Amino acid sequence: MLGSKPKKDGIASWLTTILERIMQHDNLLIINDEAHHVHDEDLSWYKSILLLHDNLKSKGKTGLSLLFDLTATPKDQNGTFFPWIISDYPLAQAIEDRIVKTPLIVHQTDKTSPDNRQISNAYNAYQEWIQIALNRYKEHEESYGKLGQKPVLFIMCEETKQADQVAEGIRKMAGFNKKDQVLVIHTNKDGTLSKNEKKLEEVREQARLIDEPSSPVKVVVSVLMLREGWDVKNVSIILGLRPFTSKANILPEQSVGRGLRLMRSLGPDYTQILEIIGTDKFEEFVKQLEQEGVGVGVTKIPPKPGHLIVPLKTRSEYNFEIPELTPGFTRKMTGLDKFDVSELQQLIELDKSGNFRNIKVSLLHGTTEQRVGTKQVIIEDDDYVSSQELLGSLTNKIIREGKFSANFNVIYKIVKLYVKNICFGQTVNLDELTVRRNLAKANVSNAIATYLSRKLGEFTKVTTKMTMKNYPVSLIELDGFYWKREIAEARRTVFNYTPVYNNLEKDFAFFLENAKDINKFAALSETYTKFCITYLNKKGSQSLYYPDFVAEQELADGQLINWIIETKGFEDENVAYKDAEAKNWCNKATEFTEQTWKFLKVADLAFRRIKPKTFGELLSGLSDLKKEKLMI
Repeated sequence: MLGSKPKKDGIASWLTTILERIMQHDNLLIINDEAHHVHDEDLSWYKSILLLHDNLKSKGKTGLSLLFDLTATPKDQNGTFFPWIISDYPLAQAIEDRIVKTPLIVHQTDKTSPDNRQISNAYNAYQEWIQIALNRYKEHEESYGKLGQKPVLFIMCEETKQADQVAEGIRKMAGFNKKDQVLVIHTNKDGTLSKNEKKLEEVREQARLIDEPSSPVKVVVSVLMLREGWDVKNVSIILGLRPFTSKANILPEQSVGRGLRLMRSLGPDYTQILEIIGTDKFEEFVKQLEQEGVGVGVTKIPPKPGHLIVPLKTRSEYNFEIPELTPGFTRKMTGLDKFDVSELQQLIELDKSGNFRNIKVSLLHGTTEQRVGTKQVIIEDDDYVSSQELLGSLTNKIIREGKFSANFNVIYKIVKLYVKNICFGQTVNLDELTVRRNLAKANVSNAIATYLSRKLGEFTKVTTKMTMKNYPVSLIELDGFYWKREIAEARRTVFNYTPVYNNLEKDFAFFLENAKDINKFAALSETYTKFCITYLNKKGSQSLYYPDFVAEQELADGQLINWIIETKGFEDENVAYKDAEAKNWCNKATEFTEQTWKFLKVADLAFRRIKPKTFGELLSGLSDLKKEKLMI
């Protein structure tokens, strides 16, 4: 460094704040994360937004271009939904889609909540609930520990003094008495941490790393942690020791929100459950979620984690190394504007006789989407939806089903040309009322969307050269996983148990175990065993197919055949596409590995009818049924 040391004010004199720099711009868009905190006139956050808005207006502008709010709880302090909601993804839908845990109340005591005014020591007053939660935690610790996960028990108390008392009592118990195994976090009403500055950073770091296997923290005790930006995934039990009265301004979804995030590395087929334990008042509070369509189950018998499925090193002779191949196709979205609509076929007849004026509609809550009733309405001709809106809705449906992102304008033109000139077997006037009424029918719009989605999917499908990746899927190297469905016990498989989805799979597993011409087999258990085949589904989008079994057959002459097997109780619309891609995969796997790979689909009724003792008998029986055209 050269020159004299600058004066302290010398640097600051020419610097401007970030806010001042932002105010120099003439076009601003603001995105608020955790936006339910914003709309309080006393907050500096809210005042800064108004300042930016007023500053733009003083320049002759209209103000902010857009204020975009993102939040998991779009409600004000009184629990009322914000009136400016434009898109909502309800918690009930998130649970159904398995992107969060499923809440379940574990009710193991009928003891009533103690009077908070008479509590001298919270640990003693709530000991029964605490003991239930700790016992559940020990079982979780054992179960999740086998999968390399560390569960966390989160306890919510009424006040900071009680939180300290509960933590102190737990720290005296075996299994929770080591340093930092119980973490107490106090927060102020605005959600900021209320620890002294010396320990503030230490507590923040402990809370941030709580999901890590190296973290010693097993239990977190807090009062208002739910307002803290604390995004952890390993909370598997919540113990509520406070009633959450209306004065607390806490929502039911916030009370369980700290435990809803999914644990990492547990497959999507495993339903993760958030166990909720608490006083009778806390249980009543959580049940308010049902008003928003969230089904909160209640059980006196805690759920079992399921069977731990693991590959056994002692069964290495039953291992499979399944070749991993790149897909035989890719999708090329460029060039959609060259799609030839004239090659498409008529789909339906134009219905000119239907009564479209009288329509029965379902009445849904605007945000929760709960059905609240039905009503018969009459739609006048002048009020009927426009052709532009109908075609736009149809285009969006095709984009969703076929996953043609960012191609609305191109696909809209294709849809418009098809509907106008081909769909009804005649050229129609799109603005004509009869045409609009036909397009508004669900069966018509669904049929058009599925047909065009498939055709566009085929058009964007580009065949590519399949290659074999360097490393196969070796079943013996897989991680263990929990299975909550049925199992079959078998010896000629690398896994300790054979996980199955239904009775057909269970019976077929026993058949493979006892068939003398089968050397080894394994249930592939969808995502858990990693093996899948990419295919183009009926709607034209790329999907993954997970077969049921892999088995090795030994012929009389000693030849070995590897079979990829699918068992079928019923056939859905995508079966034919899966079958074709599976056969193609087997042909390529045979070519690359110089081992024989074949695909076999076994229908339930066919398997029951043949009653084979060996795999050879099964193949022979299926062949006979096919010749007799009795293959089901």
